[in-house]
Amino acid sequence: EISIGSNTILSFGFDMSQEGITRVDSAYIKKITFPITVNASHEFPIEKISIRYELTEVYDDYNQLVYDWIEFNAWGTPVYKTTPANNRLKLITTSATRESGLTFKITDIRVKAPTEGTTIPASTEITLHFDTIKDFDYEAAFGEFHIAVRPDHDKEYKINIPDAFNGSLKFLNPTVEVSVYNNSGIQANYDILYVKAYTEGDEDNAIFADFNGNQGTRVEVTKRANLEAETTITHYTIDKDNGATYKFFENDSRPTPNTIKYGFIVSVNNATATPSFLTPNSRFDIVATGKIPFYMGEGSYYAFNDSIQGVGDSINSLLEQLEEQGFNSNVLDLAIIRLDISNGLPIAAIYEMEFLDKLGNPVDTTGTGIGAKYTLTLPKLDNDGIVLEPSANNIDIKLTGNQIENVLKKTETIAYKIGINGEDKDEIKHKLHFVKQNTFGVKAGVFLKAKFETNITKK
Repeated sequence: EISIGSNTILSFGFDMSQEGITRVDSAYIKKITFPITVNASHEFPIEKISIRYELTEVYDDYNQLVYDWIEFNAWGTPVYKTTPANNRLKLITTSATRESGLTFKITDIRVKAPTEGTTIPASTEITLHFDTIKDFDYEAAFGEFHIAVRPDHDKEYKINIPDAFNGSLKFLNPTVEVSVYNNSGIQANYDILYVKAYTEGDEDNAIFADFNGNQGTRVEVTKRANLEAETTITHYTIDKDNGATYKFFENDSRPTPNTIKYGFIVSVNNATATPSFLTPNSRFDIVATGKIPFYMGEGSYYAFNDSIQGVGDSINSLLEQLEEQGFNSNVLDLAIIRLDISNGLPIAAIYEMEFLDKLGNPVDTTGTGIGAKYTLTLPKLDNDGIVLEPSANNIDIKLTGNQIENVLKKTETIAYKIGINGEDKDEIKHKLHFVKQNTFGVKAGVFLKAKFETNITKK
């Protein structure tokens, strides 16, 4: 198979601070740090003032409102208070608290004056002012949340077709496999806006995938985690059956595409009646892997070119040796070129060849069968399309009369081309799994029939 670029990993978390969008209904809190300032409508000297307060919407494990003491040494100077660590608290909010934030209820005030005789003015009101939370360490938060940072809305992949491949490549099943890893308690929508293929620089003439008549489709990420930090995985595949991706390569009038691009939007799905929840490390990871299995469509042609060098030198050397032994190379009756071909490619390949002279020009082989196409037998394959054992193929080319002089003696190089013809997209019979270990070998031999001349002397 051919890879489409490299794996793409998109990661994004959630935002709990979008006003008018995010809603926290409740939360399990590990720790909250907040500044509190004590004020008096009529200030008087103090050495210390201790205040017992309750957080009106925060409960402990026994379902009791959280209370604590806090001490101040001056009016209007904030004191930072942290709820007890390792004490699991529960915050339950209402529409009112979501508007005003956390509120305090003062249940006791104890004042220590710096000197005797300190007077507290009549009708003095002592209030606590709660400022912005500085540290909010939570175990889980329940409510409605949205994505903090959206990833890019499109991704582009290059199709890494090796330089050795050439021809009309009508791949039947270009595939993009998407896996969404979700360790949050949130459902999401992964909307694929389009998937298209084109030749670099010609995006305006792109070919689009087809999702039942639409350019895009929706993937619902309904799997979500539980509070034990489970990670769920949603798999989605775009291929010939879901997206009609074979259309990318079926048009003969277009160059073979070398780029695939898809656009998408990710959003939180809050339609479910079950509350969503977050943990501090909640996020989605989207991993997209593109590949093109070597399934070739009808009308495809893939060609690989190679050659056997020095054929002419070998033949002429053989003829010189035979003439030294009495054979007359000018009166050869028959020459047979035997080609032993070992096909270690996972295809029933088409073999073609051409004879070239010392200058690289084609030798006229009319009437010899040299220009014919030969179908090589399919090797033995396993279930994954990997070659277990190459197939052996033999081709005999017979040359007689002038063909020996005009073809055999003029040939310096045998150039050959290996091609494959594609299958119907609905009848894929076997996988074509190319690996580095695939082999293809051609050996050439010559058999000659000629008159033998020698002198017999009597003693």
